[in-house]
Amino acid sequence: MSARNDQIEKLILGFSQFISHKINTFNYQKYGIAQDDLFQEIRIKIWKAYTNNGHNIRHSHAYIKKIITSVVVDEIQRSRKEIKTLELNNHYSTNHNDGLQKINIARKEDFKDTLIQSLTGLKDSRQKVIKLFLSDLTLEEIARLNNWSIGKTNNLFYRGLKDLKNKLKVRGVYYEDEHLRA
Repeated sequence: MSARNDQIEKLILGFSQFISHKINTFNYQKYGIAQDDLFQEIRIKIWKAYTNNGHNIRHSHAYIKKIITSVVVDEIQRSRKEIKTLELNNHYSTNHNDGLQKINIARKEDFKDTLIQSLTGLKDSRQKVIKLFLSDLTLEEIARLNNWSIGKTNNLFYRGLKDLKNKLKVRGVYYEDEHLRA
């Protein structure tokens, strides 16, 4: 480890109590964020700042305070966005079965065949998300299963849903509902 790295490690260690105290001034627990995760992100940003930009380590108090605030606010905003996405997905999940019952097709088997044929025409990742969702997995479960972010899973789901609706439309299945607009 170089002298510069040792200096940065000592800086972080010296500020660890200050970092912990400053983190606790935010209500981060409300959003399911762990203090260890915040501390790790702060540590990474400090390392990057001092190794890439060569900041003067002697006058670091204000700069570290700025890093702490930035990291905590970013994490809270990210968490809020994920919570909102999950709430929307849960709302959609409770309404998707009602929507499927309104489709006017003579026989359920015909619809099943049409759906399967339309699904096979989707891109693999979108097809995977739609199939798992139709198997009653939530988007959160699908994200965990595939090691994807909620945002990526949400994006694949809504794009896949839009593609599926277009393919079904070509096959003569039309359905519009405010809950199914993609």
